[in-house]
Amino acid sequence: MLKREGTGPQGKRDATANVLADAVLRVLARNGVLKGFSMKQVADEAGVDRGLVYHYFGDRQGLVRTALRRGIEERYASFDTEQVPHSPGRRWANYLKVMASQADKVRLIALLHLDRDPKLRLLPIHHRTLPALQVDQDAGLLDQEVDLNGFLMLISSIGYGYTLFREGFACELDMTPDEADAAVEKTLALVLDRLGPQPASSPAEGKSSTSSTT
Repeated sequence: MLKREGTGPQGKRDATANVLADAVLRVLARNGVLKGFSMKQVADEAGVDRGLVYHYFGDRQGLVRTALRRGIEERYASFDTEQVPHSPGRRWANYLKVMASQADKVRLIALLHLDRDPKLRLLPIHHRTLPALQVDQDAGLLDQEVDLNGFLMLISSIGYGYTLFREGFACELDMTPDEADAAVEKTLALVLDRLGPQPASSPAEGKSSTSSTT
């Protein structure tokens, strides 16, 4: 049922949006993403008239976007975009953990993407993450040859993909989801930390290497 939140038309709209956003997540959790949801199901779940849903949000995509907007800050609140140098492994293993904890929001993003929603934003906080990566690169924690846009797209693909298939991966490998998380986070941290500048070979090492091949 609707709860009061603020006063006046905007307060009423915010309260309705919040209740419907929660209802979408509950319906998807119960039915599964492939089955999706209808506006009637969401209205019934929230205890409101279906006409009210259309009045506020227009269509399914508008309702899902509202649910995503409501959860966007929650999803990334604990993701470290602090503008101080961090090892790539530490920063992005934490990102993966945040994504896995917000699987319901990632499923909504997948639905919108499959619906070809032109307003969907797959990198909603790139204005914070790219400067953080630049700080890491300037501090020598990322090799200067690493393209930051490419890096962000690659790591985001890993985050989305792992979150969507996490439970299936864990089941097939006879692991719990928590065990899978620990394994992937450790591996990701190791791989990403190798993207930093590597120590140059000493002249003696280079000579030894050359001798061994002759």
